[in-house]
Amino acid sequence: MSTLALLSYVVIALAAPGAISGQVVGPAGQPVPDARVYLEAGLSGAVVETRADAAGRFSFDAAPAGMVGVFAWTEGMAYGGDTLTLSTSDEPDPITIRLGAPGALSGRVSDFKGKPVAGARITRVALVRPQTVGIPLAKLSLLGRPVPTTDDHGRFTIPDLPADAEVAIKVSHPDFAQEGLAGLRVGDDDARISLQEGVIVQGRVLARKSRTPVADAAVLIRSDAPPRETTVAVTDMHGEFVVRLKPGIYGCQAAGAELRSPGWEPLTVTGRTAIQNVELLVAGTGLLRGDVRDAVTRDPVPGVRLLLTSHGNPAAIARTGADGAYAFHAAEGDNTVTLQAAPGYQQPREPVQRITVSEGAAIDLQTFWLLPVAAYAVEVRDPDGAPVPGALVGALRPAQLGRYVADADGRVRLLFAQPPEDGMALGIAEHPAQPLAAPFHLRTGAETGIVQLAPYGRVHGKVADGRGRPLPGVTVAAAFAEAPGGQPFYLWHAITDDDGAFRWDYCVSGVDLRCVAFDAEGNAGASSAFHVDPNGDRDIGAIVIERGVRGKSAVGERPGWKLNDTPLARGAAVVMAADGTEASAVAEALAALCAHAARPGLNAAVLIESGAPATTLAVPVITGKRPSAATAYVLVNGTVALETVGLPPIAALRAATQTPGSPSQP
Repeated sequence: MSTLALLSYVVIALAAPGAISGQVVGPAGQPVPDARVYLEAGLSGAVVETRADAAGRFSFDAAPAGMVGVFAWTEGMAYGGDTLTLSTSDEPDPITIRLGAPGALSGRVSDFKGKPVAGARITRVALVRPQTVGIPLAKLSLLGRPVPTTDDHGRFTIPDLPADAEVAIKVSHPDFAQEGLAGLRVGDDDARISLQEGVIVQGRVLARKSRTPVADAAVLIRSDAPPRETTVAVTDMHGEFVVRLKPGIYGCQAAGAELRSPGWEPLTVTGRTAIQNVELLVAGTGLLRGDVRDAVTRDPVPGVRLLLTSHGNPAAIARTGADGAYAFHAAEGDNTVTLQAAPGYQQPREPVQRITVSEGAAIDLQTFWLLPVAAYAVEVRDPDGAPVPGALVGALRPAQLGRYVADADGRVRLLFAQPPEDGMALGIAEHPAQPLAAPFHLRTGAETGIVQLAPYGRVHGKVADGRGRPLPGVTVAAAFAEAPGGQPFYLWHAITDDDGAFRWDYCVSGVDLRCVAFDAEGNAGASSAFHVDPNGDRDIGAIVIERGVRGKSAVGERPGWKLNDTPLARGAAVVMAADGTEASAVAEALAALCAHAARPGLNAAVLIESGAPATTLAVPVITGKRPSAATAYVLVNGTVALETVGLPPIAALRAATQTPGSPSQP
C-alpha cells in the first residue's frame, strides 16, 4: 500500500466475515486498559468505537469484507493500529495494537502566493512506518476528538502521533482544492503545504432508471496522477454535491444505501472554467459469489486476486478467503469478473466470466479451476551451516522482480507461473543483515536445494572504446560464465563513472563469472571469465566496446527529486524508475525490500517517467527522468551513491543508512 493509499482507501462492503478482536498493549507489552479502539471500513465508511477492557482486550462484532483500519488511542500515548484486508469468509486472527510514546507534527499551510491560510483542517493522517493505518481525524471529531486546524498564521500541530514515525497528511479548506503531503516525520516542526484554488466541481447523483436524485450518497473522486489521493463528498437532499479539484484526470464513484456507480467513471477537470458540472448515475446491485479451487486436489485456493468490471469500468477488487470463496456487490447490467493473480498456480485458459446482473439478484458463478505450477524449494544456510531465517531469495531464471523471504528454518518455496522448459531455475540468496550471498540452481521435482552463503567479493575494471578512450555511463553486467542454454542471466549491474571505471562491492564469490558491457545503442564487449574470492577484490582489467558510445553516470549528483515538494535530501533513500504499467509491481517489490532491510530513516519511491500508475502504489511516487542508464538509485543525503539495474542488494540499502558516504563501502 502506498504512503497516500491510507489517506484514500476505498471499500465496497459485503457480508460481514466475522468478528475482529485483539489486545491493546503499551511499549513494554503491558495491557492498556480502557483504551479507545476504532474501526473504519474505508473512506466512505463511518468510524465505530469500542473500549478495551481491564486486560486491554477488545472486539468488534462484525466487519465488512475489504480493507479495514483498526486503531487505538489513550491519554498519554500515541495512536497505533493496523490495516487488514478481509475476504467474505474470513475469521481473522486476533491482532495486537501497540501504543508508544506520543510525538507531534507541526507545519504551515499557505496559498499558491505564499500567504498563510487560516482555518485549514488536517482531516486525515496516514501512519506509514513502522505502523500502517489511516487515522480519520475528521471522522473522530464526531466522537469528541478535535480536528487540528491552522491558526491565523497558517500554523498547525497534530498531536498524539507515534514518535519518529513516518506519516502522510491530508489538508482540506472550503476555498481550496484538497492537498496531500507524504514523507513527513513526526517531530518535524516546519512541514509546508501549499493549497491551490482549484476548480469548483458541481455534481448530481441520480438513479439510473428513474432519474431521481439520490441523497446521502458517498461520492469518491480519485486522482489518476501520483500520488492518486481521493476526495470525498456526500450528496444533499437534492442529490447534489460540490468539491474543489485541481485540474487533472480523475475517476469517480458514488454509492448510496442500495445503489452504486457501475465502476470508476472517468472525469477530466480542464481548468478552462472556474466551475464544472458532472452527473453520476447509480443503479441497483446484485450479489456475485464464487470460488477458486485446485484442479488436482479440489482444495480451495486462498489469496487469489479478482477484479470486478462494471459497464467497462474497473469497480472493485476481492481476494479469496481460506475457503477459496469471494463475493462482489455488482451494479445491475453487464459485469465481468477476472481472475488476475494466483501465486503458485497457472493462469486459467478462461480467466474471465461475463455476467448480466439484475437488481437484488444473488448469482453463483462458475468455479475457477487452477492447475498448480511446478514447485521449487531452497534452504538457505550461513557460512557455518546454520539456517538463515528471513533470507531474501530472488529468481533469475525465470526472472522475477520481487524477493521471497525464508521461514524460521531458512526455507523458501519458489512459485513460477511458467517454469522454464528445461526445468532449470536459477537464483541468488542474500542474508538479511550481513553482507553474505550465494547463487543457486534448482530442477523441478528435485529435493530441497541447499545454498550456503559466503561473503561478497569486490570487482572493478574499466570500459573503453577501440581507441582506448574511456566510456562513461556504460552498463556493466555480470553473468555466469557458462549459462544454461547459452543465455546470460545477470546477477548484478554497475554503471561506469566519468573515467570509464566501475566498481561493484556486492559480487557473489566462488563462481565463474563474465562481465558484459553495453552502451545505450546496444554496442557490447565482454571480459574473460573470472571468479572472486570471499572478501576478495578482483581487477578484471579493461572491457573494450570497439565503437562504444559515451553515456552518463549519476553517482555524485543531486537529482533534486522531491516527494510532494519535500526534497529527498536527508538520510538514505532508494528510487526505482518505472512506467505507469509496471509501477505497481516495482513499488511492491521495493517496499518489501525496504521493510526487510528494517533500517530507520530509509525512504523509498518510484520514479514515474511516463504515464500514470494503474493503482495506488506501495511506496510514494515522484515524477521525472532517469539521470543515467540505471533503473535504481541509492541516495545518501540527496546524493546518488549507487546506481544499478533492478532491485539493489539489501546490503547496499543497509550500508546507505549506516554511513554518511557511499553505500558501496559495506
